[in-house]
Amino acid sequence: MSLRQLSVQPSQPSQPQQTSGGSSSHSTRAPSTPVGLGASCTTNSCRLSWSPVSGAAGYNLYRAVSSGGAYSKINSSPIAAAAYTDIGLTTSTTFYYKISAVGSGGESALSTPVAGTTQLDFGTHVYLFDPSMDPASIQSTMDTVFATQESAEFSPERYALLFKPGSYQVNGRVGFYTQVSGLGQNPGDATSRGAWMRMPSGAMPTPPVILAFR
Repeated sequence: MSLRQLSVQPSQPSQPQQTSGGSSSHSTRAPSTPVGLGASCTTNSCRLSWSPVSGAAGYNLYRAVSSGGAYSKINSSPIAAAAYTDIGLTTSTTFYYKISAVGSGGESALSTPVAGTTQLDFGTHVYLFDPSMDPASIQSTMDTVFATQESAEFSPERYALLFKPGSYQVNGRVGFYTQVSGLGQNPGDATSRGAWMRMPSGAMPTPPVILAFR
């Protein structure tokens, strides 16, 4: 009986499927660079927010003390939301921020810088508001001050609510020993379109008004 010699061809490695653009379906790209980065600061913190990026798993935020300086990442792990509060900052100091998006394909390029300046610290009972701040946050602070001073006719506590130039949509109730002032060169530089009442305990409130701070 004779044996036949069989010829065995080596198998070829499988090739990745090609997309219509000619690139491998297994390749991934880094997300796009985030846009719309903005900063709103208090005496010792800056609140950063930006537009979400499609396909991003998180974001990295970088800070420097000059626009062209060395930027250092301030988050230990990717930020999940499109907002972040940088705390523990020095008062009356300008900081510069850049943001990047992180995905399975890596990290995007850094955004253009945005500046945020922390406010002066006038003391624990002086509040300085800016039009870029969240109106709900301003309203909450004002309500807390009123609740403290509403019946404080003989209290040693004194409060000041200072508004930077701009327009505010807040409702104010003013108790005892509370100063409300609008800042700016002209009397109408800071305005409120909400209802304001001077209403100490036991007193009749004045009618609500649209107020141009003085």
